[in-house]
Amino acid sequence: MFSKKSFWLIFVILVIFGAVFVVKNFPQMMSFVNIEITMDRKQALLQSKNLAEKFDLGLLEYEQVAIFDTDSYTQIYVELEGGGKDVFNEIITENYYKPYKWKVRHFAENKVKEVFFWFTPEGEFY
Repeated sequence: MFSKKSFWLIFVILVIFGAVFVVKNFPQMMSFVNIEITMDRKQALLQSKNLAEKFDLGLLEYEQVAIFDTDSYTQIYVELEGGGKDVFNEIITENYYKPYKWKVRHFAENKVKEVFFWFTPEGEFY
């Protein structure tokens, strides 16, 4: 079967059609959100430390962790029920809602008390 020229000819034609389909439809299948992230992890940790000291929040000795996170539930809902990916991108560009955020946690091992700080991608405190 694999030695027949007709098999390989059909196989090559299917591969070419598949490649053309993927190139043509990739933006609809895998659209990306264009956001500008001006705050980095180091800045998020420093700013959360300053806020904790300013407002006397959390523990005297603590560890910090930071993550750049997204509200994927809102994104899925808007894309499926609220108008699609264009509407979700409009929500972001018009600053109606910011689903992407820096999340910083101050904690100490074996302590219940902890503090969370949230910042926009631009570095504004939520």
